[in-house]
Order: sequence, then C-alpha cells, then structure tokens
Amino acid sequence: MSGAKYRIIDMTGRVLMEGVSQSGQEILELDVRDFQAGIYIFEAFDTKRALFKRFIKN
Repeated sequence: MSGAKYRIIDMTGRVLMEGVSQSGQEILELDVRDFQAGIYIFEAFDTKRALFKRFIKN
C-alpha cells in the first residue's frame, strides 16, 4: 500500500496519529511509545483497498 493514507484511532474514536506513507515504502514504522496502554485501531487506505487492524499497547 505504497502512498496510502493511514491513521491510528483510540477506542473513543479520537484520531491520535495520521499521515501518508512514502511512495515505494514497504514497511511503515510508527512510534506509539507515548500512547497509553489500551486498544487501538490502525487504518490504512488507498484508491483500491482498505486495511483495518486492531492492536493492543501494553
């Protein structure tokens, strides 16, 4: 999903982080160490597809 828009949302629906991945970038690394422990949703989408993943920050 090179060039995809992404965002991280907490369980209240608040957007905590958003951006656009670099064109040609195969791996996206995001710094979530300042997030509180909890459950979050990662969303990424481009013109052809969407990806939704839930993750837990301990």
